[in-house]
Amino acid sequence: MNKKGFTLIELIAVIIVLAAITLLAIPPIISSVNKNKETISEASKRLVFSAVDIYIDDYLGTPSVPEDTKVTICIPITKLVQYKLLDNKIYNEDNQTDIQMTDVVKVSLYNGTKEKDIVRDGECREGYEHVESGI
Repeated sequence: MNKKGFTLIELIAVIIVLAAITLLAIPPIISSVNKNKETISEASKRLVFSAVDIYIDDYLGTPSVPEDTKVTICIPITKLVQYKLLDNKIYNEDNQTDIQMTDVVKVSLYNGTKEKDIVRDGECREGYEHVESGI
């Protein structure tokens, strides 16, 4: 009698081989996706920081800051979008960029240097936040 088809052992062996291949392939794929998200996030931050530099130069004018004085300027992301320095798609629903429209860019000017950071709304209010002397 000539049988056509696979035996139960052959089917189980194929399933085990496919499971092993899947287990070996998934971690590199997940790692690659995470690296891409980090790259997207860093590129988005650089884009936001460039828009902030343009906003400060064009609309605020870099304030004259005396030496040993720190000035903090808070610029909402929505303001950068309003002035068309950023596209409103700087963030997305998947939150791959880790930037939200409610975020604020905190710029600290001190001794001719600018430090920029993206903070959540409430950590920094729009405008000149404060002036600290003798830092």
